[in-house]
Amino acid sequence: MHEPTQVEAQFNSDGTITLFSFSWQGSQLPVLSMGREWPAADGRHFLVTTTEKRVFELVFEPTNLAWHVVSAPKPKLVA
Repeated sequence: MHEPTQVEAQFNSDGTITLFSFSWQGSQLPVLSMGREWPAADGRHFLVTTTEKRVFELVFEPTNLAWHVVSAPKPKLVA
């Protein structure tokens, strides 16, 4: 998965990035907490938790200032 997304974030003077929300599948999801973050060849990765304790991995690509959802929780199946 490498789905483009819009992210509401604050780029701080000390180089940190604080994420507030992002779009996914037509919804704006709040970021309730931020976990691990790490640099990689494709950009800066962030693990974030949203409502219902759903964990997403987002990546920021500084070369083109783009954000992507690279992993999302599997949908819950209801019988």
